[in-house]
Amino acid sequence: MSHRITGHVRRNAVGYLALAASVSIVGLKPGDGRPAASAKPAVTRFQLADQSSDGSPNDGSPNDGSRRDGSRRDGSRRDGSPRDGSPSDGSRRDGSPSDGSPSDGSPSDSTATSTTAAPSSGNIGARAHGTSVVAKHGGSTDIPLSGDSWTQSPQELDLVAGTMDVGIPSSCTGGFANALTLSVDGKATTFAAAPGPPTSSGTVTVPFLIGTLSEPGKGTQHKLSAKFANSCTKNGEDFTIKAVNVDILKFN
Repeated sequence: MSHRITGHVRRNAVGYLALAASVSIVGLKPGDGRPAASAKPAVTRFQLADQSSDGSPNDGSPNDGSRRDGSRRDGSRRDGSPRDGSPSDGSRRDGSPSDGSPSDGSPSDSTATSTTAAPSSGNIGARAHGTSVVAKHGGSTDIPLSGDSWTQSPQELDLVAGTMDVGIPSSCTGGFANALTLSVDGKATTFAAAPGPPTSSGTVTVPFLIGTLSEPGKGTQHKLSAKFANSCTKNGEDFTIKAVNVDILKFN
């Protein structure tokens, strides 16, 4: 029996030395046993990241993701409302919607309101017409007009517009800038330039440039006249003015 004990001690000498060292370090006395189950361990919890050993945040907030002040970690409160205290329906504390529009339903100031008055409508105050006339080469030819007179009211803007139908000669020697000019009270107001020959159809419709008569201080009577200038130089190089239609547009 003694030989067994001696052999056991020899084989486990290193283990007994380690046990003795641990007893001296911890300070156990003979007779001290395992701590009672009710005794608190030396380390009560491990702190991992932001959680304690029971899974709750280290700041003392509940485990459901909310904080002590009732807000959640994502910025909202337990009832779903934002942390700034505004209601969860998107409106602000003052009751106005979050899109910036007033709470009474009226449009926000960001909606531009046009203050430009609608333009006044115009009307045709006069219509002048001219019939077929041959404009000889090398000169100017008057084009008789009917309905060539009208009255311009005070503070009224009048515009002169229209078209001419003109027959083009097959050739035009030494000529350019062939045109029909409209004059108001003897003053050139607008014109329509005839294209040079040749043309495929021989007759074209050309619009007049818009002529302007500014607002007078009092009612003014006007008379319209028309003249075609043909700069071609040879016989047979004549233009034919087949129709002239002029509208006087009035704007108050």
